[in-house]
Amino acid sequence: MILKKVDVEVIKELKGAELVGAQYKPLFNYFEDRRATNCFSVIGGSFVTKEAGTGVVHCAPGFGEEDYKVCLANGLIETGNAPVPIDKDGCFTAQVPDYQGRYIKEAD
Repeated sequence: MILKKVDVEVIKELKGAELVGAQYKPLFNYFEDRRATNCFSVIGGSFVTKEAGTGVVHCAPGFGEEDYKVCLANGLIETGNAPVPIDKDGCFTAQVPDYQGRYIKEAD
């Protein structure tokens, strides 16, 4: 794949730590009801480093131990209540109505 160079305007430069607490708009609104518990906010996690990538990751607490722990520690979820919108067959549940019943890899 050839990437096209795009000119951008840098508005502001800051440290990643300065973003902690900032709210963001998610790509999909399926879990918008969780906004009240700050689910769409930037949090810090010691397992995220710029040496292993960009230094920014999406957390999916229902699918990874580190994600679960950091979301729990930041009050984004309650113990045992991480969202898992996929059934035992790997298909989206009613929590993701646009893809309900579709196998996750078919929806990529």
